[in-house]
This record gives sequence, structure tokens and C-alpha cells, in this order.
Amino acid sequence: MSNYNIEEMARGMGFNDSYLNKLRASNQYINESANQDRNKINSQLNQTLADYEKERADQNKNFTNEAQNAYRDYMKAINPYSDSRSQAYRVGLGNSGYSESSLIEANNAYQNRYTNAKTNYDNIFANINNNIAKARETSNIELAKIAQNEQDRLLENLYKFNDELIAERQREEEKRRWEAEMELQRKAAARSSSSSVNFGDGSNNNTSEYTPTEAYKFALALAKQGQKQGMSNENIVKLLSNSVNKKTFGYTLTEEDARQVIRNL
Repeated sequence: MSNYNIEEMARGMGFNDSYLNKLRASNQYINESANQDRNKINSQLNQTLADYEKERADQNKNFTNEAQNAYRDYMKAINPYSDSRSQAYRVGLGNSGYSESSLIEANNAYQNRYTNAKTNYDNIFANINNNIAKARETSNIELAKIAQNEQDRLLENLYKFNDELIAERQREEEKRRWEAEMELQRKAAARSSSSSVNFGDGSNNNTSEYTPTEAYKFALALAKQGQKQGMSNENIVKLLSNSVNKKTFGYTLTEEDARQVIRNL
């Protein structure tokens, strides 16, 4: 999860509702991707921990069995006969000391066997605990990397949409200025014209008096601006037809007249 309030930052940058919705949709994909990575890391850690817990249980069982077997063998060594008739053998033959030395030997064997099993058990458990700690640490490092990457991607996304918004506003401002300039040129042409305009075959039956030169220059400038803005020829034709109209010039420029202007660019 990001440490930043991306939406709050976006509003501070002046994002409108349209761009906020775009940002949210894009960020949702980033969040979902990061959550999938987190789930994968957590799943791997849980499986690793489960494997180590199983190993710990197996080793505990092995140690218990070895300890029990060592004790059982020890008891067999010090008490090989179970009935009362064998009492003489259990205490030794004529107090020769054979039985006492055997007891000491059996006890030492048992102690050594148990100690070795316990040492091995402790070493294995220490290794398992160490591996568990490393697995947790590795998982935490990976989760931190995922969180950092998610945060970086969210910020990059924010700046990307901010750049797009700025570019769009610049285009809108350029369009507004261009339209304002065209309006001024249209009015200037209307004021300075003194004779009728006659494009094409003159079928417009113009009743106003404007100079063809001024009207042509205006239409030509308008067409050039349209090309500069990346407009298609058909859109420029519509622009010229709508701009040079009866309201301004006393007649409407035909599409053929507009195409002729474009061909003269």
C-alpha cells in the first residue's frame, strides 16, 4: 500500500473528474498486481514454514524414538534376565565384579548414545530455527521491495497523467487563442472589405461588398492554421465553409471553393 495519498495529490495538481477516474482505473491495476506479488511471497513463506514445522516434528519423533531405544537397550544390558531364578547372574558370579563393571559400561553406553542423539537433535533444531528466521527475513525484504515498487509506480502514473493533463490544457489554450485570432481576422476582413467576394463560379449571389483578396487571405490563413493543428483536409473544408459564411461575409463558401483554397496552399 502506498504511503502517499495519490488521489489527494492529484486533486492538488488540479486533476478534473475525468482524469481522476483515469488515474483510479490505472492505479487499481498497479495495486492488484502488487497484491498478487504479495500473495505469492506470503504463500511461499507459509509453505516454507509448513515444511520446516514438518521437519521439526519428524526430528522430534526421531529423537524420541532414539532416546527410547537407547534406554530400552540399556535396560536389557543391566537386566537381561527377568525371573527370580536368574538373580545370581544379575548380581554377578561370586561377587567377582563382572556385573558391576557391566553396569557401568552399559550406563556409559546409554549416556553417550543419548547425549549424541540430543546434541544432533539440538543442532538440527537450531538449524531449522535459523532457516525459519532467514525465510521470514527474506520474505519481509521481498514484501518491502514490492511495496516500494508499488509506490514508485503509483507516483510515476500520477506524473504521467499530470503531463497528459498539462499537454491537453496547452492544446486547449492554443486552440482558444487560434480561434480568437481567427475571429479577429474575420472581423478585420469584414471591416476592410469594400467589394464583393467571388469564389468558384460565383453562385453564392453575394450582396455584401468585400474584397476577394481579403476574403481569400482569411480563408488561406485559416486553412494553414488547420494544417498546422493536424486537421484533415475534409475537416479544413468544413472549417472554411463554416467560417466564411453569410453572417460574416454575406454568403457561404462552398466546399468546392474551400478545396480550391487548400489546393493553393
